[in-house]
Amino acid sequence: MVKKQAIIRIGVSLLVLLLMYVGISQLLVRQDFYRNLLNSPLWDMTATWVATLSWIIPLLEISVALLLVWPRLQKIALYMSIAILGGYVIYSGSILYIAPYIPCSCGGMFKFLSWQQQLGLSIVFLVIAIGTLYLSNTLKKI
Repeated sequence: MVKKQAIIRIGVSLLVLLLMYVGISQLLVRQDFYRNLLNSPLWDMTATWVATLSWIIPLLEISVALLLVWPRLQKIALYMSIAILGGYVIYSGSILYIAPYIPCSCGGMFKFLSWQQQLGLSIVFLVIAIGTLYLSNTLKKI
């Protein structure tokens, strides 16, 4: 049981670090993030809708990271993490395999990673989130 709790803590810590890093980065370079969303080859959204999303997405990521730290809200935050990471995996995969062109990854999760590397990293963190949720569901309540 102690080993499971340690693994859960590590998984949660990694997710908190990722979500905080990504959310804060997107807010710090919000104009770049906005432009990248606006120029996405997957959709044709109005500038107003994209502007709204360019605030909602990073604030949601930061909020989920903060919820992960609260033990009582950790499970729901793990589900939310899975949804966010799953959405990003689908988006990245769609950019790579469906979009008519691949935009620069200059505003992606990590600017120095290619789209393929970002997809791989997202899948790794998605597996971490799912594994952490699974382990937390198997812990016996005392």
